[in-house]
Amino acid sequence: MSEARPRKRPRSDEDGDPVQDGEAQATTHDEEFWFNDGNIILIAGDVEFRVYKGLLADHSPVFKDMFSLPQPPTSEGELAASCPIVHLSDSPDDVRCLLRVCMPKSHTNPYAHEDPTYESIASAIRLGHKYQIAPLVDHAVGYLKEYYTDDYAKWKSHKMLPPPRFEPVHAIGVINLARLVGCETLLPTAIIHCCQLGGDVVHGLPLADGTTEHLSPDDLDMCVHAGLLLARECVGAALRVRSPAISAFCQTPVQCARAIAEKLNDANVDLKQLVYPNPFYSYGYLFVGMSGLICGECFVMLCHRDVEGRKALWGRLPAILDLPIAGWPGAANS
Repeated sequence: MSEARPRKRPRSDEDGDPVQDGEAQATTHDEEFWFNDGNIILIAGDVEFRVYKGLLADHSPVFKDMFSLPQPPTSEGELAASCPIVHLSDSPDDVRCLLRVCMPKSHTNPYAHEDPTYESIASAIRLGHKYQIAPLVDHAVGYLKEYYTDDYAKWKSHKMLPPPRFEPVHAIGVINLARLVGCETLLPTAIIHCCQLGGDVVHGLPLADGTTEHLSPDDLDMCVHAGLLLARECVGAALRVRSPAISAFCQTPVQCARAIAEKLNDANVDLKQLVYPNPFYSYGYLFVGMSGLICGECFVMLCHRDVEGRKALWGRLPAILDLPIAGWPGAANS
């Protein structure tokens, strides 16, 4: 960034009204978004962005309205500028994220070649929503949909994990972002991740500025209740896999029936694994080692029960969580 220079910038009182500071604040030019021929200066924190008013107005009706207002006179102590100055309450990082969409220097999708952090995704969605910049929201929500998805095969391909640069606790923020933009398909898998946080879901998501983001009381209650519902589904799925029925094509029915009954009714089951609040992990551990004890047809039957049972459960997931999501794949009303 360039050499710091003093500017007096307005701050806000408790009611949000502008108040003039008594001391000038040093600001610096942003290295990425400072165009010498730009015709508007945005100041966020201690960083100045000199950009193009028309491009911002084209992307954002909020900026368009803002720029149409008469500019206040230069305040005492603020250096005169060759173009208008607008002070923003957003952080420099958030503004930079916004400008990368409005004035891209590379691929139009900023997440096409590199996995973003949760912070950059959250900034994009919140600022895109605030300034009504649809591409900013669409790119960020599109990235979230790759991982917090309604596509079972896609979710399994990502091993049911959050995005590469996210932590499990970021599911709290994902639920809040989904509520902000009304993207309900993000909710089911984000809720599953929140259920796996245990008591930490109550403590919230620590943010870089030292504050903590929490779920709304209703969503917190939903996640606590969902943990119980998902654990119940885990037990039900395990019981269905453990059913003693043999394959219709069984080659050795007496031997297979006995082996399946003895193995699947074994009381030595990991209870923690049995009630884990994610019923989409394989239940193959219940019949591991049985390939030499039963015929091939019966072993295939057990594998089929496991796989097809989880697919059917995926179709029922919104109903299990009491989330009416139209068009959910595999749902009875899809």
